[in-house]
This record gives sequence, C-alpha cells and structure tokens, in this order.
Amino acid sequence: MTLDAYLYGDPARILERKQQTALKKQQACTGCIHRIRYEIGGEIVVVCVIKRTAAKRKCELYETERD
Repeated sequence: MTLDAYLYGDPARILERKQQTALKKQQACTGCIHRIRYEIGGEIVVVCVIKRTAAKRKCELYETERD
C-alpha cells in the first residue's frame, strides 16, 4: 500500500491535520436550515439539501431560522 504525499512526515502533525479537517467539516454550515446530518456506516455525513452535496463551507444559500 502506498501513501498519499500529504501522509508522509511526522505522524503527530498528520493526525492533527486530519482532526482539524474533520472538525471543519463538522462545523460547516452550522446553523443553516438546509443542513442535514446522516449517519452512514458509523460515519457522520453532513449534507446540504439544496445543493445535494456534502456541506463543506458556508455558501450564498446559507439561511438561519426565521422567527
């Protein structure tokens, strides 16, 4: 098995980078009414209902609940 280029180096930094990426994905679109979380095979996936793709960052469709 070969490793991707970004996986070479200090294992602690690689783990930290992976954790930061996972945290950013988890916080993507926080508070948006179009965001839905699914658990598929033990992994949590955050999806935008409008774009029908993984929610990666805040976009122009971001909306919060209206009172």
